[in-house]
Amino acid sequence: MFKSDRISFLGLISLFVILFIMISVAFAQGGQESPEALAKTLATSTNAKNKSAVQALIHPQVVSYLRVTDPSMIQNITNSLMQLKIPENYKMGVISMDELAQNDSNMAKYDKATQTLTMMGSSVYYKIPPSHLMALVVEKEKTVEIDGKEEKKVVNVPITPTPLPISAFEGKWYIVIAVGNK
Repeated sequence: MFKSDRISFLGLISLFVILFIMISVAFAQGGQESPEALAKTLATSTNAKNKSAVQALIHPQVVSYLRVTDPSMIQNITNSLMQLKIPENYKMGVISMDELAQNDSNMAKYDKATQTLTMMGSSVYYKIPPSHLMALVVEKEKTVEIDGKEEKKVVNVPITPTPLPISAFEGKWYIVIAVGNK
């Protein structure tokens, strides 16, 4: 009787382990249904220090390309994303590359022909072109000078040094990484 109970117990433990692995794999598969969900998962994953979940948010075609051309870059990008401190009260905004092209912004320009994004004077090439930029900001009250007078004003402070390029792939949204110069 004890032997059959032990086998049943081990079988039950094995089932729980398999279910846990399946849930972990499903969570780490990455990509999200919308840019908003991508931002939320990025915030949750970085704050939980879940490196595999953060890495799963990088566009799969970029990861495949980098595994062949520069495997250390995948780790560097993941580590860089892991350094983000995204507070619960963050705000996010998204602009498409088409909208960006129509704006006469000196901050960012995207050239579809060369798949090159220029932000603040620096150009980078995207093997997998981004379709949007996602900005994560937090609102803070700051003292600013307006017409020679100091006033307190709520301003958006970026969480990331630059907006994150993102794109949909097979119905899910991912972070797209620049791979250097063309």
